Parts: sequence; structure tokens; C-alpha cells
Amino acid sequence: MFLLILLGIALSAFPQNESVTLFVNDGEKVVYRVAQDVTVQKGTVSDALQNVPGVKVDTEGNVTLRGVNTVEIWINDSPSHFDEEGQKSYLQQTPAAIIEQIEVMTNPSARYTSDTDTGIINIITGSRKQHTQSLNVSLQANTNPHISPRIAYLWSNDKVTFTANLKGTFTNTIKDSNGWSCSFDSVPNANNVMMLDSSNYTVFHSNDTTREYSLTALMKVDYKINGKNDFSAYFSINPSRTKSVSVNNTLRQEYIHEIGVYDYTITNRGNEGVLFGTAGAYFQHRFNDDGHNISINLSSDFDFGNVKHSEIREFANHDNLNRDILKTDLFTDIGWDAKIDYNLPLAKTSDLYLGLHNNFHPDNNLETYDTLAPDGNRITDWLRSEHRYFNINQTEGLVIFQQRFGNFTLRPGITYGLIRVKARYLDTPEFNILKFFPNWRPSLHLTYRTASMHNFYLSYTRRNTVDWVRNFTERINYSEESMSTGNPDLLPTTTDVFEGGWAKYWDAFGSVSVKGYYKNSIDAINTVTESVFSPIFGRTISISKPYNIGKYYDAGFEFNVTYRPNAMLNIRLDANIYDSYLKTEYNDHDEKNEMLCYNFRLNAWTKLWNKLELMGTAYYNSPTQTLYTLNQTAYGINCGLRADFFENRLSVLLNANDIFNWNKEDNNIFSPTYNSYSTNRTNSRYVSLEVIFKVL
Repeated sequence: MFLLILLGIALSAFPQNESVTLFVNDGEKVVYRVAQDVTVQKGTVSDALQNVPGVKVDTEGNVTLRGVNTVEIWINDSPSHFDEEGQKSYLQQTPAAIIEQIEVMTNPSARYTSDTDTGIINIITGSRKQHTQSLNVSLQANTNPHISPRIAYLWSNDKVTFTANLKGTFTNTIKDSNGWSCSFDSVPNANNVMMLDSSNYTVFHSNDTTREYSLTALMKVDYKINGKNDFSAYFSINPSRTKSVSVNNTLRQEYIHEIGVYDYTITNRGNEGVLFGTAGAYFQHRFNDDGHNISINLSSDFDFGNVKHSEIREFANHDNLNRDILKTDLFTDIGWDAKIDYNLPLAKTSDLYLGLHNNFHPDNNLETYDTLAPDGNRITDWLRSEHRYFNINQTEGLVIFQQRFGNFTLRPGITYGLIRVKARYLDTPEFNILKFFPNWRPSLHLTYRTASMHNFYLSYTRRNTVDWVRNFTERINYSEESMSTGNPDLLPTTTDVFEGGWAKYWDAFGSVSVKGYYKNSIDAINTVTESVFSPIFGRTISISKPYNIGKYYDAGFEFNVTYRPNAMLNIRLDANIYDSYLKTEYNDHDEKNEMLCYNFRLNAWTKLWNKLELMGTAYYNSPTQTLYTLNQTAYGINCGLRADFFENRLSVLLNANDIFNWNKEDNNIFSPTYNSYSTNRTNSRYVSLEVIFKVL
């Protein structure tokens, strides 16, 4: 590392006669200089994103980064807070001519506190903002069926941008599942030695149908008060109603306890009413035009709900075991995030960044189980009912320093804070917990760029992940067929991520990049399912519990080749190959698993005559592992087109998803006392059509 720093300083001493290039590595970022790309100026932000290495935007406006759709969109160094439809409208309606550059961070430093670790796309707008007004009315439908009307409005000038979206949705989802499980129990053999033997064997098949009706409304205002002060505020609300029916046919053979054959059907009907919303405000003051600024970012989300599920269990041969259950879940959750960030340029080539962040995320629920008694009255099942107040509160401060030596950039950072985990049960206070975990996260990013656009980088980032509150409590959560419990000895997972890579960008060809990485997790959390005899059930059942495993790492390479002869055509191949390794001591036994994992994705996108977009995607993911679990993941092929008519006043989008109906999920569990296999398939193969009419 020290030699690399010296090499960068030495190389910077030589003059670099470098022309302006479209793509550069800058610290932890890959930067696409949109303002310098004349071929994309007549397009949209969505068109510009298609040219960013690793980024794909489908014809509906959904964004993925390296094949993952949980990427966050930021605007001018702050989270955009768009809902799904607001984000699509912004990307597809905003002209690329007002964008200065687009920055992509796949391993962001401590400065960029994100809800996801898959990456951030930061869109920087320039001073060339034009007066824009648009009103779009659209209707989307697919063969699931899914129907969604939408109204989107955008108005902006050089000082104010106002967006408003209203969307209604009806979605019908069908899921088909089947599988088997086998539990083992200790029994004496002929020599009176305890041995594992099959306790029960279960096969099942279920069919779930879910219908959701929802309304989403969003309003957002960005106001450039003057040359030194910016302000933005947003508010969204999303009421929804979901109705579901699930029918599960189960056949269970008991060999040790309650010996016999149990053939039964479980019919579950759900009725869920939920109100979700977000609100927030952002203010930035610039002391000068050299990057000296302070910003305050406040955001909140609320989630209110009334969820009811009725479950009827009917046995073909044991009428005395029939049950009629009513579950009611009432919840009221209000969380927040608060951030103060300060940037101070120390010189033309160095910057100091300071931040103070706090967030609070609750989970407050009153869950009631009622069972129908023979006399027709309902009796509360106190074993399964609970009244809980959970929350996680995190406070942290961070310091980041950046120094440039010519084309060499050094960016160290440190974050230190405290995470508080609190669980309070009103009905069973003996399971209350209060835990504090220190949160220390260093980071270091080094990049070097040559005059011929060879980009080299090294980075190190530490991440600390705290599991959800319930997994720290010993209170047993009883379902009708199994149990789960937490682990009070659970520790946060610490992951050290080392990355190093090379990328080469050509304005007239595209890019080629290679990245090597090593992600080492200490105390990684895995949920293990085993079998135990339960006196409550009178038989052997499965129980799930989270554990810290000793060592877990992924080490591998990512390859990307993007062919981009111009701004309106690109073909991209992404490949990821890595070794997945875990080793731990569990129940006085050393457990070790190692497997080669890989995934591939091929994307092709073009825009013809500035009116017709064509895209296609093919992807494959190999199986992945956790402790005693093997997950068979998805693969498929999607394609679509978007056509604009009447000077872009009318747009038609046609997409075919999962053309060959390959998308399904398989899960294998092979712990010492519990084996199972399940496969789930949803109606992922469909054809969708959307018509957008631009009123203004």
C-alpha cells in the first residue's frame, strides 16, 4: 500500500497531456461525464444511465447495478427519496442535457450511509437547467394479471423543481410450492446406545393466491433559494389492501411419538390493511463555490396496519385435532433518520468531510391468536400471542479525508458510533433485552488514472451488521408446525471488504474491467434449523435459531465488458466467479463447507432514431450456501421494447418477463437432525403492456 502511494506521487511529478475523457475513476467512484458526451444530449437521464459501466435500465425504467435492483439513486450527493414511480418518471422525463455527471459507487465509503450494500448511483445536475413541464398519464397491465394507472407531473425551472405522482395498482400473484422434510430424534439401539433415527416424515403441497390493491401518492419540491442555499422536501403515502388465500395439503408420518399417519389440509385467508408513508426535508448551505458546505437531512417513515388471518386445519383421520384460528396483528411504527454533514476543502487538492448521523427503526406489534372452542367461543392462545416494542437506534460520527497527488487519489475514512438494540414485551417482560454494540468502520480508497485512461484502484471497507431485534431474545415463537427462537449471545457481523481492480475506458468502444475481491465476515449470522422433542406439541418438531459462525468469506473476480460504439447502443457482459467458504464449530463439531459460485448476465440495449428502444437480458445464478443450507437460485431471459410516437407524446412499452418460465427457488436444509427440500414457483412469466400519454 505504501509503495502504491509513493508510485502515485512519483508518477504525478511527470506532466500528463490528457484530453477530456468521458469515464474516469475518482476515489471510490466511477464517473461518467454526461456533459462532455454530445451523443446523449438529446436523450434522457435514463439514456445516459445506459452508458454507465455495470448499470442497466429496462424499458419500464427499473435500474439495476451489476444485476441487483436494490441500488439507491442519489441526486447531488443526497438520497432522492423517490418512490418507485417517481424515480421512473424522473429518469425517463428529465433531459440528459441538465446532467453534469453520473457517479457509481459499488463499495461506498463511510460518507455514503446507505440502506443497501449493493451500491449507489449519484446523479449530479449542472447549472444548465432548463424550464421543463410535463404531465404524463399511463396505464400498465400484464397477464398475471396486474393493472396500474398512473399520473405523473414534473415542473422545473432554474430555481424550483416540483414532482407529483399518483398511482393505483391491482396485482394478482400465484405461488405454487411443494417439498418434504424429515426430522430425527435420539433413540436407544439394541445395545442401549443413543442413536439418531427418523422421528417423522412430511410431504406438502401448497397453492397461494394474493390480490393487492394499493394507491401511492408522492410530492417532492426542490428549491434553490439562492446561490448558496438549497432546500428540498418530500412526502409520500401508500395505503394498501391485500387479500390472500392459501391452501396447504400435508401428509405426515410419525414414527416415535404420537405414532400414526396425519393427513390434513390448512386453509388460510388473509385480510391486510396497511398505511405506509415517508416524509423528509434537506437543507444545504454553501460557504463558497469550492466545496465548503454544510447540510442537514431529516427523514421519517411511518407504517400502520391491521392484519387478520383466519386458519382452518381439517384432519382427514383425526377430527379431535381440527383447529379454527384467528390471528390479528396491529402495528404502529414511526422511524427516523437525521444527518448533519460538513465538507471543508483544506486546499485545492485536499478535502475534509465530517458527519454526525442518527437513526431509529421500530417494530411495535400487538399479535393476538384466538382459537375457536367447542362451545363456539374464542379463547386467546397466550402461548402464541405477544405484545412487543422493538427498536434499533444507531448514532455515529465520521471523518473522511481526501488528498490528490496529480492523478492519484488517497481517501481514508473512519466512522465510530453506538448501536442500541432494545426489546420490550408487555406480556412476558422476562424476555426483555437491552444491548449496546460499538460500531467502528474504517475505510480506505486509492485510485490512479493514466493519461491513456487505464484506471487502477484499491479499497478497503469495514461493515458492521446487526441482526433484527427478535433474534436476540430467547422468547420462543410458536407456529402450528414449528418453533423459532433468538440467541442472546448473538454478536454483530463484521465484514472486511478488500477490492482491487483495473478498468479501461474508450469513448468510441466502451469499457473492460476486472475486479478482484475478498469479503471476510467474522461472526456471520446463519439461521440453523434442527429437530427437538417439544412437550407442547407432544412430538418432534423443527426449531430455528440464529448463530454466529466462526469464519465466512467470498473471494473471487468480477469481469465486465461493455461494447458501446455510441451513446445509443451497448452490449454488456457481466461475470462473477467466487469461492464461498465457511467454517465454524457447532455442537462440538467442526463444520466446513466450500463451493464455487458464479453468475452471469448479458444485456443488450439500443435506441433507434431516438424513438425506439430494444432490450434483452439473460442471466444465470449458481447455487449458494449458508450453514447447513443450499439455495438453488434463479435464471431466465427477459426482453422488451419501447416506442415513442407523435414527437414523444405517446409511448408504448412491451415486455416479456421470464420467457421460458425458468424462474423458481429451491431450498435444501441438511442439518444433523433435520433435512428438508422445498421449491417455490411464482407466476413470473408474463407479458406486460404500458401506454404513456404525454399531456404536457
